[in-house]
Amino acid sequence: MATEPGLTWQRFRDLKLSELTVAADGWRAASAFADAARERVDGDMGGRLTKTQDSESARAAVKRLKRLSANYHYIHTETGLVRGALDGLATELGAPQRRLRDALDDAASLGYTVNDSGSIDYPAGGKNDLTGDPHPGGSVVGNNGLIGAGNPGLYRDANGMLDPAPAPGTPALKSPNPHRAKAQDVADRLAHAMREAHEIDARYSSALHKLKAAPGLTVDTRTWADVGSDVDAVSQAAQNYLEKQLPLDKSPAERKEWWDHLSQEQREEYLSAFPGVIGKLGRDSGVGAR
Repeated sequence: MATEPGLTWQRFRDLKLSELTVAADGWRAASAFADAARERVDGDMGGRLTKTQDSESARAAVKRLKRLSANYHYIHTETGLVRGALDGLATELGAPQRRLRDALDDAASLGYTVNDSGSIDYPAGGKNDLTGDPHPGGSVVGNNGLIGAGNPGLYRDANGMLDPAPAPGTPALKSPNPHRAKAQDVADRLAHAMREAHEIDARYSSALHKLKAAPGLTVDTRTWADVGSDVDAVSQAAQNYLEKQLPLDKSPAERKEWWDHLSQEQREEYLSAFPGVIGKLGRDSGVGAR
């Protein structure tokens, strides 16, 4: 996986999403190879043998070839699911990564320090009317929008209530230092981007973890039942990605127009990665027809 439970903002900032798409291309090639191999086994080998030979050994060979064809079909489907998941992961991580980098750029331009924890240190600023000295600097922690322990910008007060604040005991009065509000804005944006990245990673990690083949060469009804579960897992993980890529809310005519403008390679990719979703799109529209 590209991300991990201990994902830091530094790692996410430096993450090369292009490496995910390159990996997806590799799985795409493996899926295409398996599909082509299945067609050769069915046509050039099994089909020809059935037409030209009529013996016990020939029938036994055809039986083995059918098993080989089923294995290639299984490989084609599962590798297509991996490809779809990696493409979805790379696409969805793009937006929060851009927001993170924008927040870091703003922090740098303002001269703020971004700590390893994601908190922001800001300098002294403004002017104390009584002393003439600048208001002291400080540190803020981002509020990522969650209500609960997953939000470092929340703490429990004496009454057990969750309040937004950088830490217990923070003054309730608004800081007169003009940097304080700017630093808080940067910290909140950074925290929100990291929260979104973790949520995306968790969805795809769960789906990819399920894409494991059982030992052995048998592809039976139980195997295909597992494949159906895998398809659902990947489709659910990639729902946000699919909503952006596919005409889920369009009319049958608009869906057909979208499908007709895809290349054959693109159609094969969608069919292998998201067969269930394409099947639903195809009702009364012709989507999914090869």
